[in-house]
Amino acid sequence: MMDVSVIVVNYNTADIITSCINSILMQKNITYEIIVVDNASADSSIEVLKKIDFSGKLIAGDKNVGFGSGCNIGFRQAKGRFILILNPDAKLRQDNDIRRMADYMDSHPKCGMMGPSVIKDSGRLAPPHYDYPGEHYPGHLLKGLAGDIAWIIGACIMIPRKVYESVGGFDEDYFLYAEEADLALRIRKKGLTISYYPDVAIDHIGGASETRIPTKETRLRRQNGKHLFFKKHYSKDQIESIVRGRIARARRKLFFLRIYSILGTLSGKRKERIVRNQIIIETSRAFLHELTDHKGLDTI
Repeated sequence: MMDVSVIVVNYNTADIITSCINSILMQKNITYEIIVVDNASADSSIEVLKKIDFSGKLIAGDKNVGFGSGCNIGFRQAKGRFILILNPDAKLRQDNDIRRMADYMDSHPKCGMMGPSVIKDSGRLAPPHYDYPGEHYPGHLLKGLAGDIAWIIGACIMIPRKVYESVGGFDEDYFLYAEEADLALRIRKKGLTISYYPDVAIDHIGGASETRIPTKETRLRRQNGKHLFFKKHYSKDQIESIVRGRIARARRKLFFLRIYSILGTLSGKRKERIVRNQIIIETSRAFLHELTDHKGLDTI
């Protein structure tokens, strides 16, 4: 059987996806295939991809189905023992990265998902997460799970084929954001661990497919992803506690940010924080109203 199926879900990243694909093509001492799923890109992504001789599969969708659904489409064509999800705005650094990740998985049979060090374009490291969205408000809600790591960033993750199949892949209710946390949680509920493997590092621009989407829309999507996670994994009372805590925290932050505004020391980053916290309050209030009206609570 082939070692690894590399799945790249692309959306409007024509200017950078070549670097991603080339970083896969330089891999040695491993058998792999490349499956690119394009989510109806509006730029020249398809034309660019057709010019790259990667001898893999290019699946051109007729609409943007979201990240998780795109991964699942690719998985249905995959033949590898391991599934490597790699973002189009990410690239491997060394020619043995996939080999080393596969070796790690082979030597850790209880690992259901692993990810390398992810270096953002700012030079900052994207660390693993040790709790799930909302957990730190009312205390740890999800106990008795395997391992210490809750979830890892989805820019580069490797999952055994059998594990991907056993949990049904990504939950397609998520369009974008929180889907990797959801997948990691379902894997841990199978008694498997999530691993962080810092000996391999990748570069990641981050958010490249959303550069044409207004900041407010992107932030709304983030909040909607978190709210969906809450609905799927917490009780109604727990959700209310989490969401009210988020509103209170956002209000406190806005209070101090307004002081900076009065003092005339409101930087660009602080202005962004104002927008972020206003959106948290706005979406959280709407979500609480939804809970009160008993709408959309089938999974609670």
